[in-house]
Amino acid sequence: MLPYSGVRFLELASYPVPVSTIEREDEYTSSVKSNNYIGGVQAANLLISKDCNILIHINADVPKYVPAYGRIQGFRDICREKNIKHEVMLCELGDTYSDNKKCIENVLCGIREKYSGLKKGIFLSNDTYANILINLLIREYVYIPDDYKIIGYDNSPIATEGIVPISTIDQQIDKIAYEAVNLLVEHINEHRAGKVNQIVHRQIIPVLICRDTTI
Repeated sequence: MLPYSGVRFLELASYPVPVSTIEREDEYTSSVKSNNYIGGVQAANLLISKDCNILIHINADVPKYVPAYGRIQGFRDICREKNIKHEVMLCELGDTYSDNKKCIENVLCGIREKYSGLKKGIFLSNDTYANILINLLIREYVYIPDDYKIIGYDNSPIATEGIVPISTIDQQIDKIAYEAVNLLVEHINEHRAGKVNQIVHRQIIPVLICRDTTI
């Protein structure tokens, strides 16, 4: 997997072969991605509908040129538009499960202290982080307190296989994969015909899935 580096993708785009990428960048190469902005809006609207007093988004400090940044922007924009009290917490979440757990545990301690007594709607940037948060709460309370509403992102297997099924945003990976292959075939045919490949970007609208963590 290529790192989030514009230089690397510029180099990739210079190769004389058709290229299409998925969720990595959308400047130098043709790409297919989930509409991350809409996903952030969907997550915020769900938590708003649950009458949360404070909305929180936990994410890594994602560069603005990375498609996944749209989750942050969509969440932030809808909160501002509807004048909802909110906070975006960007932190170094780490590369391993133990690092993820330690970071989210520290973030949770801060949330408890800062927003005690408030109904908290928490949107995490993926289902793994959401599951870690849920496990921390269950270990402490043996259940998820009523003042926590939680939503993840990706609709990965852990969203349904964990102790508590997680509300999430489904990127529709099957459709993304189909469009990526279709786009690559189109570029291959253009390449064979001696045509210059034009940069094309396609987005798939994500789907909100409500489960037990936002009841």
